[in-house]
Amino acid sequence: ARSLGIELHVVAATQDAEFEPAFAELERRQVDCVVIGVDAFFNSRNARLAALAMRRKLPTISPYREFAVAGGL
Repeated sequence: ARSLGIELHVVAATQDAEFEPAFAELERRQVDCVVIGVDAFFNSRNARLAALAMRRKLPTISPYREFAVAGGL
């Protein structure tokens, strides 16, 4: 990332209650996009993550097809 001039921000969420604050932090940092990591916890919450990304208008990518089916990019 550094060699490309890209600044990375890592925001963690390990429980459902942390999703909203995590997306608020991403929005506060004015990130250009979000990459959701490979994780069974995230995979089981695709609809929630897609809804948060859409509501905050944050382009978001996930490795799971179910995320796209739920409305995410």
